[in-house]
Amino acid sequence: MGKWNGFGGKVEAGESMVGSAVRELEEEAGLTVQEEDLTHVGTMIYFYDTKPQPLEVHVFTVKVFLGSPTESEEMMPQWFRCD
Repeated sequence: MGKWNGFGGKVEAGESMVGSAVRELEEEAGLTVQEEDLTHVGTMIYFYDTKPQPLEVHVFTVKVFLGSPTESEEMMPQWFRCD
């Protein structure tokens, strides 16, 4: 509570990481994007005391999309100023 989380989820069987990002943006934000418009900008590794394997999170940006961010069960998207 009181924290913000980005859109995302798990890669499904037969799906590429970029394809997963495209699907998750559609499901969680109502945005349509093309795989070639996504840019991989980083990878974060989270270690947990309660889990044997670290969690690897890949971060993408996109500047070209169709639609307006809409609320879903997963997220209430908001815009933030860069500064």
